[in-house]
Amino acid sequence: MKKCLLDYSMMALLSFYLFSTAPVSAQDTFEVVADLPSSETFEVVALQMLDENIGWVSGLKNNPLGEPRSAVWKTTDGGLTWTDISPLPIASPYPSTLSELFFYDEMTGWAGGENGVLYKTSDGGATWTDVSPYDNMDNDGLVGAVKSYDGSTVFATESTPEARVYQSQNSGADWDYTAIFPSGTDYLVGQDIFLKSAQEVWVCGNSVSGNDGGFVARSTDGGQTWENIVTDDAFSFANIQIFGDFGWASANSSDHMKITNDGGQTWSDLSLPNNAYAPFFIDENRGWSLQANSTSYKTEDRGQTWEPVDFESPATGAFGYYVANSYVPGKGIWVLGRTGFGEYRLYKFPISPTSSREVIASENFINVVNNPFSEQIALRLNGDASLKRGLEFQLFDVSGRLVFSEKRKHVNAGEAIVLTPTVLLAKGTYVLKTWMGEGGVAEMLIKQ
Repeated sequence: MKKCLLDYSMMALLSFYLFSTAPVSAQDTFEVVADLPSSETFEVVALQMLDENIGWVSGLKNNPLGEPRSAVWKTTDGGLTWTDISPLPIASPYPSTLSELFFYDEMTGWAGGENGVLYKTSDGGATWTDVSPYDNMDNDGLVGAVKSYDGSTVFATESTPEARVYQSQNSGADWDYTAIFPSGTDYLVGQDIFLKSAQEVWVCGNSVSGNDGGFVARSTDGGQTWENIVTDDAFSFANIQIFGDFGWASANSSDHMKITNDGGQTWSDLSLPNNAYAPFFIDENRGWSLQANSTSYKTEDRGQTWEPVDFESPATGAFGYYVANSYVPGKGIWVLGRTGFGEYRLYKFPISPTSSREVIASENFINVVNNPFSEQIALRLNGDASLKRGLEFQLFDVSGRLVFSEKRKHVNAGEAIVLTPTVLLAKGTYVLKTWMGEGGVAEMLIKQ
């Protein structure tokens, strides 16, 4: 079943939680942000918030006077108002619901879905280009997922017997593909892609030909070869994310979930409360299962225990059912739902950092010298002793995507450290995590 779903990811996704949080009230209520355009004219299936102001939804726009068409709407005020930035329909015999949505930054994004269509914009949605990696005129499949590591390297999945994963090094202008199941006979599609790094790529998915079952696969060479890690004959998988050693894969239409505590080498079933469908995590410990007309849950211990969490039910209609969510590190979770009266409604659960620095270790052992930074990041080690264990540096963008990492084996007290990211970084906010053994610190940085 298509994940109508959810773009956790995004998209972005659901992302690596990098900030300490302010105390949360006992009520744990999701606030209503605004209603979206009427469901009579717009079918919404995907959501991505880039930051607390800028975001997108996509789906299908119904036209009473003509054929439906693919649709993308954008907000620049946190969801209070929305502007139609839909691409013009490409030559296709059927309208395409854009169920997959991923923006690398405010200007560069992709939207794809039914009939194998994939659009790309480089100007924030003012114009769109058809970059479908296959002939959508004859293709009755779908784009299951699309993600980009750096704005140029793009991965997209297609529903085929071999579960193809397409790769592009030039934002979608040219494509190559590899197969997760080269000898596959059942139509399979990767429903979600998680880019842990430029080389380590995870895909989870399911059958689209009516058979039960799902899979979790991993590539350690940038998508050139694949290893099938998990095969489940009874349940499908629609979303996946890995946080260091901890990771999760879940479906949309069942209370089935698998987790890993060793970086994906082994996976086990996670016990969930009754009717706790489509659970997701925002970091190594905290997760949610958001439901309509029944109890929703949250966990703060990797799913070992779950507590109820409520949605606000305004007078205009109770929360009908859950459509999608998007997490912005340090800001909150935005949730898209459809009310009992058929209207789409956007909710927000605020998550605010107590400061710009989260102290995980017992002391701040390193400082950033140049914040904001330009091309390089300069740091200086505090204290009066050398670090024989060395340091590990990880740089994340606002969606929680790891964009650069580096290890230093031996660092002396007071030593100046200069990091030179190996990828082109857009201007904006990033988070640098510095690890010393099991402890570390995280600091927000600004790229000029």
